[in-house]
Amino acid sequence: MIGGKSFEKISIGESMKKENLEDKHYLGHNEKGREATLVNFLKDKSDNSEFENHELTNKLLSNIYLSMAKEFCSGNSQLTFRL
Repeated sequence: MIGGKSFEKISIGESMKKENLEDKHYLGHNEKGREATLVNFLKDKSDNSEFENHELTNKLLSNIYLSMAKEFCSGNSQLTFRL
């Protein structure tokens, strides 16, 4: 690109925090997106981020949480699972 700034950092998170100051349940823009996807799924509405397209990610996250729970309860976080 010719002219203009050579590098510009744009922070979406800070902007959205300011927009949601009055929402005591607001956790962040990623969580807001997940909430919208979940609500669309529950209402059987089409979404640009369908759960079916994220099966591997969901399995990995579920097993990470399970491993953390095992570590907390037993001190052993080792886990075996199929992808």
